[in-house]
Amino acid sequence: MLKRTWLPVVRAAPWLGLALLQAGCAAADAREARVATDSVRYWDLPTGSHVAYRHVAGAPGRELPPLVYVHGGPGAYQVARFDDSPEWWQRLASLGFDVYAYDQVGSGLSGRLEDPTQYTGARHVADLEAIRTIIGAERVVLIGDSWGASLSARYIATHPGRVGAAIFTSPGAIDHREWDPTLDTPQFSPAMLEWVRTSRSRNDFRRCLQLDSLLRRDVHAAYARFRDAEMDPLFDAWVNSAITPRTVHDPARAPEARMTGMGWWVQTMTGYDMLSAAPVVRPLLALFERPVLILRGESDYLPAGMAEQYAATFPNARFVPVSGSGHLIWLERPDVYGGEIVRFLQQLVSDSARTVSAGT
Repeated sequence: MLKRTWLPVVRAAPWLGLALLQAGCAAADAREARVATDSVRYWDLPTGSHVAYRHVAGAPGRELPPLVYVHGGPGAYQVARFDDSPEWWQRLASLGFDVYAYDQVGSGLSGRLEDPTQYTGARHVADLEAIRTIIGAERVVLIGDSWGASLSARYIATHPGRVGAAIFTSPGAIDHREWDPTLDTPQFSPAMLEWVRTSRSRNDFRRCLQLDSLLRRDVHAAYARFRDAEMDPLFDAWVNSAITPRTVHDPARAPEARMTGMGWWVQTMTGYDMLSAAPVVRPLLALFERPVLILRGESDYLPAGMAEQYAATFPNARFVPVSGSGHLIWLERPDVYGGEIVRFLQQLVSDSARTVSAGT
């Protein structure tokens, strides 16, 4: 995404908002209804994406839009982590929302594309719209984390009438080229390349140099020689070693769980698209008048101006700075993370009930 002191979307992952979402933010009142989660399921979307997802059915009796969690990255995942925090998803469902979490195409348990040039912001937006259609929702409520906030903002700009409200946590850039120079060609992350040079074998470094050279000339030839099975584990290792420690205010709170299953190609090519071809969308967001909540840890490694830009752009936004937290608010300040999101959603429930009552 981003400038030298933080992590460019294509040169080094922007963070990867995990969403292990356990600890205090998941500690719902024991009296709240327990809703059993489904096993992993898959959608074959009309876009051609094969997408893994999890679903928790909302408590019956309320007509509310489904809540869709949009994870970070590009290239992170959520589905495999879903059962790390069942109480959190159940807590949201107990408010009456059907809850969906999915892995974006190219990452996690979702399918990889044979043509990596198809990893674009527009493709991710189209997939999200296809998901809305396939679950039969007139509108959805989005929770976008890190890059997931960037994607959610793009979706709102493209389909404003399909979003009932939005929550952005530790948001990445709305328009990436406002924060980093335009790229002329895809390229290997310099930060990751340096990590490979200093932390991996000479053969790993040699192959990454070869990939970088080929990637700048011929993406399809590069993909033919350097497939997901080789690049994804290397990407996992780099994130675990070099990125995860930067995501927290207190180094002692860095997540113990290791990332496994990330997508290097979707990260690299989506990042390139964001910095080369993706259209500017921020002016369109000023027309979106539905409720918006923005949470940002005061020690987040992403520039404060990114989150503040969301607050300045959306006309009906509430911005909450969170002290004692870095990028992973759910981990370091679960009380604020869970409390603010639940209060925001409870207000949506109340507003919906008033609308139904007025209509009758």
